[in-house]
Amino acid sequence: MSGQDPKAYWRNGSLSAQKISLAFLAYAAGDAFGVQFEFAPKILGEIKHELIEKPGWPFGAVSDDTLLSILTVEALANNALEDAQRNFLVSLQAAIPQLRGLGPTTRSALGLPVKEVELSQVGQSNGGMMRTALLGLAFAPTETELRRNWIGQLTAATHPFPKAQDCAQILAAGFSAALGSSAIEATLDSIIEEVNNNLELSDQVLVAMNSWRTWTPPEVGVSNDSLETLLAVLYVVSRATGTKDAYSIACKLGGDTDTVAALAGSLYAATICDFQAFFKIEWLTDVDWDGALGLSAAIEILIDRRVNNV
Repeated sequence: MSGQDPKAYWRNGSLSAQKISLAFLAYAAGDAFGVQFEFAPKILGEIKHELIEKPGWPFGAVSDDTLLSILTVEALANNALEDAQRNFLVSLQAAIPQLRGLGPTTRSALGLPVKEVELSQVGQSNGGMMRTALLGLAFAPTETELRRNWIGQLTAATHPFPKAQDCAQILAAGFSAALGSSAIEATLDSIIEEVNNNLELSDQVLVAMNSWRTWTPPEVGVSNDSLETLLAVLYVVSRATGTKDAYSIACKLGGDTDTVAALAGSLYAATICDFQAFFKIEWLTDVDWDGALGLSAAIEILIDRRVNNV
């Protein structure tokens, strides 16, 4: 047991504040749950909902997905846009001892060694989208240009390639819209609206997104490619009946399960705000919430920016 009640991070204020806090909690929980299935084969049967010991991994711990998302949100506070990228990299360097499971692009950005087989993934991976998606919660749908500028700056800190940046912009737009939506289809429509209206998107991303409903999960599991991960998140969210169900569907896909479970569960929670069902998830108190350093502050930053206009 973590000894930390996840409800301590819950903000029972306005609906937007509730959605923001639940979205971050759902993200961290999906990360902790999904990491135990990471890069395992696809699962054909049912997912057993419990946290299990993973060799070499602290029980119930979140991965770098959650910790890097917190650092990215922190870059939004008390920073001018032009300073955010530099300050994020400074914070990232300082956080290295606490980070687990860093991807090849982030390791490269930090000057850390990258395996030869992973060199082709540098700059193309899902890490930029993974850590900037929740930043979309800070911006109203009418703040399109401002949101794109912030997402662009903070994604480019580690991921300069167009595909990785495009995917980050698309998913952040979905999180921005989710706070004003009460139906998954409405959130998905907002994502496609971003695809249709963002003239900076590359042809590769446009083609894939315009046929996302026909996407089929790969037999070998979802890779850490940014576009494949984005399509997997939409696949999961469009089929889920709850945040817990989103975790199950994501983990059954195999591959980069912690990232897909975190993003899909969070996007569903941000839209539907199924907090009563969420807090009944049986393994939730086994998550090491204390290890998600800065989580409470990050939630407050998003609420202040979106709800309190600070």
